[in-house]
Amino acid sequence: MYKKTAIRQYFTEALKASVPSVSNRVYNGRINQVEDNQFPYLTIFSKNESIDEQFTTHTSRELRLNVGIVVSDNTINNDDFYEVIENVMLEVDNAMGRILTEIVSPITNDFFSLFEDVVFQNSSTEHDNTGGNDIGMSMMNYLVSYDYSLPVVSVSLEDFDWKGSIANIEITNEGVPLNV
Repeated sequence: MYKKTAIRQYFTEALKASVPSVSNRVYNGRINQVEDNQFPYLTIFSKNESIDEQFTTHTSRELRLNVGIVVSDNTINNDDFYEVIENVMLEVDNAMGRILTEIVSPITNDFFSLFEDVVFQNSSTEHDNTGGNDIGMSMMNYLVSYDYSLPVVSVSLEDFDWKGSIANIEITNEGVPLNV
């Protein structure tokens, strides 16, 4: 499994367990139209990842994790529409703030933790009432930092002539003489 997928699935399960107002309606990735029209619900997706640093053993990466919150006016009666969205945002933000870094990655042969850090970046809120039925959505954007091991095989230096290498060292800069 690609680590990006494992991270998205981890956050999906974590939010299912810790955001009571969505009552397990947390979807991973792109979803088809919701069959039961139950609101609010969350959708978690991650489109963009980038390599922050490249090493011989691993890469340090950043993943843009997006948490979409969808609400409808059929869930709020006469309440403030934006307050309903913002209350779910608060629950998501609290849940994301409590998530601890995993010690061992579930990915085979990868001994780095699942992720190093998760940081809230920004959010946006929109609504559409053109059909007479208010649908609102908030997008909460997080930056997840993690390391991904590279498939590098260590080369043995059994045949390396270290004595010959030391004997043939040529010092090109004698340095500054000691002030004696």
